[in-house]
Amino acid sequence: MSFLAGQLGGSLGRDRTKELCEQFNEHLLAARSNVDRLINDLRVIAKDSGQQANEMDFEFLLNKQRKLVSVGFDVETNRCTCGLLRSAGHRITHGCVLCHC
Repeated sequence: MSFLAGQLGGSLGRDRTKELCEQFNEHLLAARSNVDRLINDLRVIAKDSGQQANEMDFEFLLNKQRKLVSVGFDVETNRCTCGLLRSAGHRITHGCVLCHC
């Protein structure tokens, strides 16, 4: 019997302790299954978001004359918002910041 069963055995009785340990083990197995599913879901989300970022054309956020990149876009007014970042040439590849201004 496990360490836990040994610790509980004196106060609950052997049969009840065994039952509780079996229930605990079932819950652990279910939790492990849930964690595995969540990890897989996060991997899918990461892959999809990376693919969408790579396919997105962020040129509309670029002010070429001023060499500035907007960090927000208001779809209602069709304008760049939330300030601008100075372009750092090769250091800024692409990115998207969602904000509520």
